[in-house]
Amino acid sequence: FANHPKIIAKMLRNLLEKPLLWDKILYGSDVLFGERYIYTCARTVRDSVYYALAGMIDEDIIDEDTGIMISNKILRDNAIRLYKL
Repeated sequence: FANHPKIIAKMLRNLLEKPLLWDKILYGSDVLFGERYIYTCARTVRDSVYYALAGMIDEDIIDEDTGIMISNKILRDNAIRLYKL
């Protein structure tokens, strides 16, 4: 299993290069052990999303505003829409 943010970012990048998937990807964790692990998982995912989107911005695939919009969708908006919160 990939647990380093840069490894996860490589896998995530393959998905993020398909704009149709931007509304379908969301963060979820199956952490069962407590607050420390929840924080670690959330931090790892946040860093992974950053690395994936920063690479796309550096290569002029997307602009910075689009990167912010995608990260908001992955980390918040898609879950709100899915669960109707």
